[in-house]
Amino acid sequence: RGLVRPPLYKDWLDRFEARLSLRRRAMKALGVALPARPDKDTQEILRQTLITCTTCDRARPCVAWLELGDTFAGPPGFCPNRDRYLKLLAARRRKRK
Repeated sequence: RGLVRPPLYKDWLDRFEARLSLRRRAMKALGVALPARPDKDTQEILRQTLITCTTCDRARPCVAWLELGDTFAGPPGFCPNRDRYLKLLAARRRKRK
């Protein structure tokens, strides 16, 4: 007999997985590549994006932004991880030089 999860746990887990999916989609859309060996600063930024995305209450605008595919201007202004994504993108550009 399998383990039955209480509804509250299942709801929380579903929300967590949905937010992580949005984070992955946003990072891919923006061209944020995870380095094979991130330095301490990058690790901290990634950790903060994870925490922020999983607690974000802006999933609907995020989905709409991703569906538009309008990533040229970078992360949207409503995104609480905007500055972190910009830092990750800037670090990637510096490493390419």
